[in-house]
Amino acid sequence: MDNDQYLSIFLDEAREMLQLLNDRLLQLESKPDDRKSVDEIFRAAHTLKGMSATMGYAALADLTHKMENLLDAIRVGKRQADRTVVDALFSCLDTISGMLDAIIEERSGPDHRALAQRLTAILEDGVVTAPVNAGVAVQTVVSAADTGSGWPAVADYVMTVILEGESQGFHAHWIEVTLAADCMLKGVRAYMVLSALEGQGELLQASPEVSDLEEERFDRSFSLLVLSRESVQDLETRIRDVSEVASVRLAPLSAQRAAAAPHPVPVAPAPPPAPSPPAPAAPSSPPQKAAQEAKGDEGKAKVAQTVRVATERLDALVNLVGELVIDRTRLQEIVHRYESDDVKEVIRHVGSVISDIHGVIMKLRMMPVERVFSRFPRMVRDLARELGKEVQLVVEGQETELDRLMIDEIADPLLHLLRNAVDHGLEPGDDRELMGKPRIGTIRLAARHEGSHVIIEVQDDGKGLDPERIRRKAVEKGLIGQDEAQRLNDKQCLDLLFLPGFSTRDEVTDISGRGVGMDAVKAKTLALGGVLDMTSQVGRGTHVTVILPLTLAIIQCMLTEVGEEIYAIPISFIEDAHDLVDMSLQSVQDEEMAMLRGQSLPLRRLRDALDVPGGTAGQEASVVIVRVGSRRTGFLVDRLLGQQEVVIKPISRLAGGIGQVSGASILGDGRIALILDASAVA
Repeated sequence: MDNDQYLSIFLDEAREMLQLLNDRLLQLESKPDDRKSVDEIFRAAHTLKGMSATMGYAALADLTHKMENLLDAIRVGKRQADRTVVDALFSCLDTISGMLDAIIEERSGPDHRALAQRLTAILEDGVVTAPVNAGVAVQTVVSAADTGSGWPAVADYVMTVILEGESQGFHAHWIEVTLAADCMLKGVRAYMVLSALEGQGELLQASPEVSDLEEERFDRSFSLLVLSRESVQDLETRIRDVSEVASVRLAPLSAQRAAAAPHPVPVAPAPPPAPSPPAPAAPSSPPQKAAQEAKGDEGKAKVAQTVRVATERLDALVNLVGELVIDRTRLQEIVHRYESDDVKEVIRHVGSVISDIHGVIMKLRMMPVERVFSRFPRMVRDLARELGKEVQLVVEGQETELDRLMIDEIADPLLHLLRNAVDHGLEPGDDRELMGKPRIGTIRLAARHEGSHVIIEVQDDGKGLDPERIRRKAVEKGLIGQDEAQRLNDKQCLDLLFLPGFSTRDEVTDISGRGVGMDAVKAKTLALGGVLDMTSQVGRGTHVTVILPLTLAIIQCMLTEVGEEIYAIPISFIEDAHDLVDMSLQSVQDEEMAMLRGQSLPLRRLRDALDVPGGTAGQEASVVIVRVGSRRTGFLVDRLLGQQEVVIKPISRLAGGIGQVSGASILGDGRIALILDASAVA
């Protein structure tokens, strides 16, 4: 079998199984007697073993088989899921992850043999000889083919199919396959036998049922009834080519002879008339995921299907839709030039269709943040173990959806925030008890939608941040002067944490102290068009909020005119807009302020902030009130041009140095609008 075509699917599904194993193992560690978690871990390991064996990755199959043995001992009560077992299983997951990375990089993977021996030693050390209990029934499953030379009974409708097939040159054969005594993956070998027979005929009956074969609910032997034009020798040769097949026995079955015989073949109760069963089809990918079926109005099974699409193709489709959005804007401007109602109607319809396509494509890009959140529980557990702290991670809002590109990019900033919460934020258990806190510290990771943004919060109930200590450290490191430090309020002191090279650590460790964490978090957040906000209380904990736009592809903006240039301000940042004549201006401590209804807010003249030539604060001048986190600022522009959906185009690196601009867009009339980075200007 050519496995290359299945490799990407195998890797995707293996990663999913690995994440599932991590999640359930964390649950088992907190609740060692949770039988449901044990069963789910066992099934996931079993599935991963079968996938690996089918693809030919023997080392991976062997390691997961050893895991399966240990998990089975836990299931039947011969071993407890204690710390030794859980740590060993987590080591297995790390090794499996390394093996998958090696497959991708086409190199040798980590040696698993020592770990496999460790699992075997744990299993042998923990085996308890259970006394025989007369009150417990012991069931032994024996396949039909093991009961002697007889074959399983054949249903009436199957005999009818055989009779019809014989009239067309087909012949029915019973095939008994016996696997090797030391066969480790019986279900996989049975699947490979079915695959070997694919295209050679039609599978009419299996004993045990195919579902039982897949789940390994049989001994060493199973029987297949096949209708084929192939010779007995060819069928036998195909089956014997499958590894770990000990023997093959074939016997012809003739419906005509059975009908003429004085003692017909035993017949099982006939089901309602039905079409002949299809031949075993090779799955679209090894292994095949179970299809979820729902009965339709007519009683026919409907299968819910998904398609894996390369992200490059999806990105190309998004770019094409972006071009359509630009053309839609142009069409909307062109429609005003024609008096024909037909032309207007067609253009309106095309615009509506483009809007619908855009909506569908944007939904395709959206993914639940669970994809990135699921990585963190294991990381927090391992880091807490390393630091000798007791930590529980509470995750909320995993179903919140965000643009796929955003999800890929936000993982590292969240990783830094969580590591800081465990290392800097939470105190050791003994210290927490002395302070009257629960011994186990809590970190909360939450996501939610708020308007056109996604809010992600990382909050801990640790010792909090001391502004005075931050001032002192900033002066010691030469980041600011003593006089400037004294003028900073507590909120401005927290902002010092985002300066490159700043750290409150006195010593550099493997975890922190190098001053490259929080500034990287802020830089990445700003690059995504987001906002980072931090609050903290000494002795109560720290709360970091990351505000991100839903998507980076197409956004709603307010178009403004500043001098001879057009700037687009994302609607997601705009709180309100007013004419300048409705406001009064005044200066407070050398900062220009705009007064509206008795409230003041800082004013930024975009003409000066962006160094735009021309333009004056004339009668049409307006103030756009922008909110960035908890900060409100008024942007003074020459004129408001209206709201419009724009496609974000990246700015070439050759045009670098535009710190206040996050991208550009082409308007319907061909002009260029620069998209303002509100957080950088405010």
